[in-house]
Amino acid sequence: MADNFWSGSEVLEKARKAEDGRDEKHNINYTFLHRGEHCTLNAVQMADSIHGIPLHIHKDHDEIIQLLEGEGEVVIGDEKKILKKSDVFFVPKGTPHALRFGCIILSIYAPAFDTDNPDRIFLE
Repeated sequence: MADNFWSGSEVLEKARKAEDGRDEKHNINYTFLHRGEHCTLNAVQMADSIHGIPLHIHKDHDEIIQLLEGEGEVVIGDEKKILKKSDVFFVPKGTPHALRFGCIILSIYAPAFDTDNPDRIFLE
């Protein structure tokens, strides 16, 4: 059960370490904290302080995101909002979304995310 609990500082450290990979093109680090049958929990660092992560969709996954570090504009569909540390938002599958700033997030995908075949389609 030791792999079921993480302090906030552990999650931040894991996001920075990119234990499970790095998207060089978009300057994104990620570590999967849990890969379950029904959901996937990951820590992600958007290291590009200018662009964050570009507009994209997940065809088959809902996503719940909590902002752990950083502050800036998030886009979900036609909505734009300024988010601050600890804010949480929900993105239904098929909805375009972007975080337009460098940050660290905790992300939950449902159903479980296939890490070998990511369901992430960039729109810009």
